Amino acid sequence: MARTDQQFPLRLPPELKEKLENACKESGRSKNAEAVYRLEQSFEHQENSDIAQLKQQIERMDQTIKTLATTLQSVANRGK
Repeated sequence: MARTDQQFPLRLPPELKEKLENACKESGRSKNAEAVYRLEQSFEHQENSDIAQLKQQIERMDQTIKTLATTLQSVANRGK
């Protein structure tokens, strides 16, 4: 982290602070670097989750369009 980065004092419950300290020991990162890393990961996860939800919506819409096209074709064929 650069010295010019914005400082952000943060209060943590003791259990969470202990988890952060344990994660620092495992990763070799400082407390700050570990906290930044985990925050970035949480936002990436959210973005990926949003993309996955959009893909599911597109797939459902695509299926609905196919069903409607089949139904429309069936109705059109009855009129012949």
